[in-house]
Amino acid sequence: MKMQPGEVFDSPTRWLVESRSTPGETYLVELVSYRGNGSCQCKWFVTQMEPLLARGVDAEYAYTQNLIAQPKKWPEKPARHCLRCDHILSARDDYAQMKLEEDAIAQKNSTL
Repeated sequence: MKMQPGEVFDSPTRWLVESRSTPGETYLVELVSYRGNGSCQCKWFVTQMEPLLARGVDAEYAYTQNLIAQPKKWPEKPARHCLRCDHILSARDDYAQMKLEEDAIAQKNSTL
């Protein structure tokens, strides 16, 4: 099930993303935190992922050393995303889509 699109909070790299399991609850996602890994206010990120990131552990190392339990719903999740919750992944997708749309408009305007 795809998450609902997030919304820009106060800058293009800060998004509010709604919880899939608790409708109406939103989390602030900061895309540039932890050298671009991103951070989230959700319990899963704060308790499982952020302590590793705060110690400087990168995603590849966390994945290969099994430092974080991956939920069964994520068996196909690439190693580079193992320290990102669903909310971060959703905000990254939304940010990329926003930038692509801006680039498409700029490209169209430059050819007029």
